[in-house]
Amino acid sequence: ENFNAYLKLLEEYQKEEYWNLVEPEQLVRLSLLFSNSNEVNFRFAEMYYFGVGKIEQDLSKAIHYYKKASTYFCHPLAMMRLAGFYECGEGVEIDKLQALALYEKAAELGNDEAKRKFDEIKDKLNSQELDTFEQRFHL
Repeated sequence: ENFNAYLKLLEEYQKEEYWNLVEPEQLVRLSLLFSNSNEVNFRFAEMYYFGVGKIEQDLSKAIHYYKKASTYFCHPLAMMRLAGFYECGEGVEIDKLQALALYEKAAELGNDEAKRKFDEIKDKLNSQELDTFEQRFHL
């Protein structure tokens, strides 16, 4: 019941008319109560990535929450965001193979866009890069 109330608070906070009603510190305190949720971590990541209301845009915090949502909780949209960061070098070093692994995992979880991106990147890799990918992520 508390968890659903918290998600509702996050949803309301993300609506423009509520941006200035909730203090970021209040959300941070609440996040500690529900830190074991993929959806909460994903929503925090989105808030920091886009800079919602009183929460200033902060790419490093966004990446932290995207990683938490994708690594611990297998959130496919968080994986997609992270893959894009690794693919383009936004906030992290460019790592096409890490991007490929994240797209692959998101595709396995049913994300069609991830499947398309996985195929697109994989088709551009040479045989040595494919071998390295297999060694890093499938052994």
